[in-house]
Amino acid sequence: CRYEGYISNANYVGKKTNFLLYINERMVECSPMKRAIENIYSAVLPKASKPFVVLVLSLPPSHVDVNLHPTKREVGFLHQDELIEEICKRLEASLFVSNDTRIFRSAMRDAQIDTMLGVNPSQLAAGNEEVDALGNSSPTAQLEVSTQRAKAGGDHKLVRTDARIPLGSLDKFIKRPKRLASSITLEVDPSSTPVEVQDEEVQVDQHANLSRAVRQKPNPSQPSELSSVQELLCEVNKNSHKGLLEVLRNHTYVGMADGSLALVQHQTKLYLLDMETLSRDMMYQQVLRRFEHFNKIQFSIPAPLKELLLLGLDEEEEKGNWSTEDGSKVELANLSVKILLEKAAMLAEYFGIDIDSQGNLLAIPMVIDEYVPDWFNLPSFVLSIVRDVDWKEEKTCFQSVARCIAEFYRVSTRGVSLPTGSTEALSPLCRNEEEFLWTMQHVLFPAMRAFLLPPCGRERDGSVVQVACLEKLYKIFERC
Repeated sequence: CRYEGYISNANYVGKKTNFLLYINERMVECSPMKRAIENIYSAVLPKASKPFVVLVLSLPPSHVDVNLHPTKREVGFLHQDELIEEICKRLEASLFVSNDTRIFRSAMRDAQIDTMLGVNPSQLAAGNEEVDALGNSSPTAQLEVSTQRAKAGGDHKLVRTDARIPLGSLDKFIKRPKRLASSITLEVDPSSTPVEVQDEEVQVDQHANLSRAVRQKPNPSQPSELSSVQELLCEVNKNSHKGLLEVLRNHTYVGMADGSLALVQHQTKLYLLDMETLSRDMMYQQVLRRFEHFNKIQFSIPAPLKELLLLGLDEEEEKGNWSTEDGSKVELANLSVKILLEKAAMLAEYFGIDIDSQGNLLAIPMVIDEYVPDWFNLPSFVLSIVRDVDWKEEKTCFQSVARCIAEFYRVSTRGVSLPTGSTEALSPLCRNEEEFLWTMQHVLFPAMRAFLLPPCGRERDGSVVQVACLEKLYKIFERC
């Protein structure tokens, strides 16, 4: 495959996206590629500005599918996701280089600056519709603000945020400090080469500053053909709450309040979200959607199941859920390993949990791209697969395994390190507080916006709580 093209830089301003795609010297359209390119530019261009891109691809004719649309205008091609990802990486790198200097055009002149330069503002009034003879905002500008307030119904209903602005759109102007990485191997593609990251300070890739929000790969277009999985997905869709879905789809992220509680704004209301509960719901739904199609997090060193199970039983003993009357821990661990070895083929094929013949855990599924679970909960996760899964009936089995994985991947502050400045030593598995906050804002919240269908009942159990309303705040301040 060969490709070349021309792209507009960060100073280009257009009213609509101009994307010209040529495949094998024929002008066509590819909606997924266009959306991916627009997503890259949305973090660079000013609001309401669109890019201009010309892309020429040379592909083997047998790799191009022209039967997606009756007019043969829309096409698809083999290895489409991988090629789009490669093009987006090159596009980001090119934009990063061209982003050193920016040109900003202002429609208004400042009267004080004009005075310093020896220019009489009254001489500019005729040539500038936005500034009057005194250098103040013109009636046109004031009318625009008044119109926005009138449409909203007054200041108490005026929404001053935009949920469409990408998360972290200003982070590219901030030099991020060094962060600590864990000594594990992450392998997101079975064909890629695992790279082990040691426990040392590493600098974040500069190209990553261009777009701080992690782009989530879409779920498989076709769900599993197993009727039990389709029934579980149907239950998820029917049980979703439309009101909460609107809030989660069009919210503005404010920040983390305390522990796993997060603040978001939707229209004129401020909500407190229990991310532990909502992330568990999202992980469960993602396990069902990615059933049989998981990328994997590969361990650099195999983890013995017996040792993990013994650690899990120790935790159960601390919680008071195990006593000597329940039997020997070693015997229970050996029996659990035997059960997992019997189910290893099924766990690997459907859920991406790899176990070798020696009883070692080799890999776990990647439920959300670029998200790694809390490793402190790994022993409990392995124990729960043996203890909480009903292996007799297919639908119940898949549902219980999905819930075990969701419980493992949910948001947890257990492994978050102490605040910066603490003199206590940190475990290699501890996550830095800043790393945790970055993951919440740039990984989990974009994923939640894209994937989560909030179940009915979450509006009543404290998972989503309205803590403030702009209209009511105005009433309170009017009394003061």
